[in-house]
Amino acid sequence: MRTIYFVMLAASIVFSGSAYAGAYIGAGAGRSDVDADAGISSFSDTDTGWKIFGGYAFNKYFAVEGAWVDLGDFSDTVPDPLFSIPTKTSLGLDGFAVSGVGSYPVYEAFTVFGKLGIWSWESDVSISALGFSEDENGTDVMFGAGASYNFTKAISVRAEWERFTADSDDADLFSISGVYSF
Repeated sequence: MRTIYFVMLAASIVFSGSAYAGAYIGAGAGRSDVDADAGISSFSDTDTGWKIFGGYAFNKYFAVEGAWVDLGDFSDTVPDPLFSIPTKTSLGLDGFAVSGVGSYPVYEAFTVFGKLGIWSWESDVSISALGFSEDENGTDVMFGAGASYNFTKAISVRAEWERFTADSDDADLFSISGVYSF
């Protein structure tokens, strides 16, 4: 019997109509950092990352969001472990993410949120000294946290951090986004 009550309570929270319910779209850009393991060499680098996204807020506490994310092109010169000569290693990383977004309105115009989801990614890896180039893809976890400020019911800005994993690589995106709610 408790299970039925819990399910009914959860459904009423998620699917209750409110002024916060509705679709939204947005775009953002910021700094992306990567810690990459490109086969025989590892490196860290930063670049400009960007994303476009859209979602649906069921209420002021829960939304589902989809995003196209381009984390940038990263490169570094690292010593080749076999011959100890400088080798340029580069990595490009992008993909499509789907996440659940949990929000908590701190006050009327300011909200904090967290997100958890999966992303389908593609990377382009090249190691110049070896003439090695490879495209890889996969599906891994992504998560993040941030805050948003509503200027009006339709226009808001958000600042957020997101972590995207791709096999043994981790990329962080620190971004500022504009959001339009319908």
